[in-house]
Amino acid sequence: MDETATLTVIGSGSSGNSYAIRAGGEILLLECGLKKSNILKGISYKTADVVGCFISHEHKDHCGYLKDIQKYGFPVFASENVARRIFEMYNIKIQGAKRNASKVLGGFSVVPLQVPHDGVECDGFLVSHRAFGKLIFLTDLEYCPYDLSGLGINIALIECNYKAEYLSDVAYRGHVLSGHMELDTCRRFIEKISNENLRNVVLIHLSNDNADAREFQNTLVNSCPNGCELSVAYSGLTIDIGGKNQC
Repeated sequence: MDETATLTVIGSGSSGNSYAIRAGGEILLLECGLKKSNILKGISYKTADVVGCFISHEHKDHCGYLKDIQKYGFPVFASENVARRIFEMYNIKIQGAKRNASKVLGGFSVVPLQVPHDGVECDGFLVSHRAFGKLIFLTDLEYCPYDLSGLGINIALIECNYKAEYLSDVAYRGHVLSGHMELDTCRRFIEKISNENLRNVVLIHLSNDNADAREFQNTLVNSCPNGCELSVAYSGLTIDIGGKNQC
């Protein structure tokens, strides 16, 4: 039986990141890099429905408001390595989850997958739920080191941070090159995971200075299979991600 499932972009980019996945009457948060007022609005103030929040890494635009959301009793998770780093840096305890193993939160299953981010411990997440199937979330990574082509991914939230020719010779150039996904790398990843059941691709964490949302969308739409919706993340974007291809 199909269930309603939606994805809400609360914020995406260097100013702060947070995403809410609603399915089966529950909410899973990914990242808490925005003020609690933004996050609460993004979940329609339904705090009792939140089964947990997963954090990709230690940078403040992804976990800067961790203490605030913990006050609402939300269970907060990261891979064991990231959880350790957050405690070392901010003296905040969160729950560690094993990489490459499933953590079940209500009807959600979340698998942390380590990704390369300029030497910083960082994870993407493979999220499964019977209402939408399989969702891959990848942010702040140079490239995806995994072959996910055989998983039948249904939803992809994938960083498309910059285009190489737009990147100026600035002090943080090295960090961008080794810690963020370039347009052509994103294109190859989408083509790799493309399958008849891929319904939604959402481009996230675009650079304010080195990206053009319309160009990126026009470039990548041809990499998606027929019937797949390609969106560029912006604050407040909510899309229906439910479907018949359930896991």
